[in-house]
Amino acid sequence: MIENLPMDSNDVVIVVDVQNDFCIGGSLAVNGADDKYIYELNNFIRLVDKKDISVLFSQDWHPANHCSFTEYGGIWPSHCVENTWGAELHPSLFMPNKSLIVRKGRSAKKDEYSAFEANEMNLLASQWTGNIYVVGVALEYCVTKTALGALPFLSNNKKIFVISSLVRSISEKKEDVNLAYQNLTKESDIVLASSYCAKKDR
Repeated sequence: MIENLPMDSNDVVIVVDVQNDFCIGGSLAVNGADDKYIYELNNFIRLVDKKDISVLFSQDWHPANHCSFTEYGGIWPSHCVENTWGAELHPSLFMPNKSLIVRKGRSAKKDEYSAFEANEMNLLASQWTGNIYVVGVALEYCVTKTALGALPFLSNNKKIFVISSLVRSISEKKEDVNLAYQNLTKESDIVLASSYCAKKDR
């Protein structure tokens, strides 16, 4: 793991699915996605905003009859149904003025875990020239798929940093969490960062 991150204004931060239904009190709450987590996440977002780094927020945005829901043959309880409280980003989440939002899982017949499956992401990501930082929920699914989905959009010598202190997992078992991170870092261009301490500007 690394701690000092080489951040600059060419970089992009992707905040994955920090929505009401995935936080404490939601229909598919992720372990540790509580007020303390939002506070820590906001500190990071404010830091990168001061460095003029672009911040992009992804959302699950499902129709009420989405294929991932148990009542339609899926494995998850109903969650993040479009235009409902559960689909909204957490109300305490800090969003810089220039934030972007992308929405995925909008088709009833298709499940989408990666932010890069949102319709507009190919166009957006094709313009990126810096490192890509991934935070959010949940590690085993949307965070992992988003980090992997970022690989085709990396510029030369750039990396994808997954910041573990700002990621939460569905599983409470340490071995499951460690396995998820090991699977990610099999990719040489994905780096696990233990914290969000950015290198000081010179």
